[in-house]
Amino acid sequence: MKLQLPYRIGNSDLSTHFDLPWGAWFGDGPRAFSLPDNAAIDVANIEARAALSADDIRDSLQSLKAALAEKQPKSAILVVDDLTRPLKMAPILSEVMAVLTEAGLTEEHVSVLIGGGGHRALTREEVAMKVGEEIVDRYPILDHSPFENLEEVPVDWKGTPVRLNRDFVQADFRIITSGLVPHSFAGFSGGAKMLFPGIADIEIIKRTHKSVLMGFMGKLGVVEGNRFRSEIEELATQVGVDYFLGLVGNGERDVVKMYSGDLITAHREAAEYARQYYTCSVEEEPYDVVFVNAYPKDTELLQAANAFIPLKSAGRPLVKEGGVVVLMSACSEGMGHHELFGPDKLLYRKPRPLRQFRKQELLIYCENLTAPECAQVFAEDYPFFENWADLSTLLAEKYPDGFRGLVFPWASLQLVGEQ
Repeated sequence: MKLQLPYRIGNSDLSTHFDLPWGAWFGDGPRAFSLPDNAAIDVANIEARAALSADDIRDSLQSLKAALAEKQPKSAILVVDDLTRPLKMAPILSEVMAVLTEAGLTEEHVSVLIGGGGHRALTREEVAMKVGEEIVDRYPILDHSPFENLEEVPVDWKGTPVRLNRDFVQADFRIITSGLVPHSFAGFSGGAKMLFPGIADIEIIKRTHKSVLMGFMGKLGVVEGNRFRSEIEELATQVGVDYFLGLVGNGERDVVKMYSGDLITAHREAAEYARQYYTCSVEEEPYDVVFVNAYPKDTELLQAANAFIPLKSAGRPLVKEGGVVVLMSACSEGMGHHELFGPDKLLYRKPRPLRQFRKQELLIYCENLTAPECAQVFAEDYPFFENWADLSTLLAEKYPDGFRGLVFPWASLQLVGEQ
């Protein structure tokens, strides 16, 4: 999918329209949306950057060759994230496997572990989307469960025993691979978060989320001095990770930058690159309407709130008082699954109106869902739309003389900086 978006979209005789990337993993095509012809729309872009070449990837893996030569392991495990995380991993993992083979590790002694935390297990076809058919065909694929195949490690989190995936604990050589995107409390995703909560038991997963829900730690887009990040990195260091690959992707979900080596150092470097790359500037004057598209984290409703990242990061109102925020998501897998936050799950509570929208209206446009399903994640006060024409009509009625709007096509990635 190639999606080129100008900063300012003009009006046609019939309507104002814009294209959005849509349906990560399940379609990945541009989707056209129309608005009243008197709307003036700006678009906050992510710069197009080319995917890493095979030579670039091999160059970045020289330190992996050295680490393997020093340790000479008998087995290795690679932990990767799941489909709720956007990056295509196949080109990277193919080169990693080549290095492991060169080091004498045969296929039966190398496994891939999907570190999905409290998310659901993936099908074979879904794993192939993430890591490539060749990897699925040749190597054992393991899917982490927070309820079984766990082993306690000699580490505790302030009195809570730590149990991690047994296959990871017993492997001679442990490799963590993860993409980095802005994260509301870990600063950026990935790194030590691939262990806590990625391959931990349900009690640790609950702890990682509960303290954040209570507002005790963490900050969007900030890694240094981030209390949550510091705590999980200390635990990961005690457990032991032999090698880390921190990956940053473009708007098309291809890896454009890779930092490798030490878990903490490489994650810091990748986070700084991601922070700069994903930061965009928008005009100072607040808009009447802001459209936030959850892509590339638009697989399910439980991930859709990541689209609010531009609004949270701006440090100033992007929407006028009385204005409108439109949340948009493909929700290709419907509401989604999480062992903590789905209905009847451990930390589930009836959704309440969000404080950040006390002075604006929030409209929700999601496909593959019903209004009752949406009300299990977002307060039922918020109007829900399955038909885009209905939402566009509502905006036309609210703004009969037109409105000034701003679109974030990749909102779950986009941070807002100074103009």
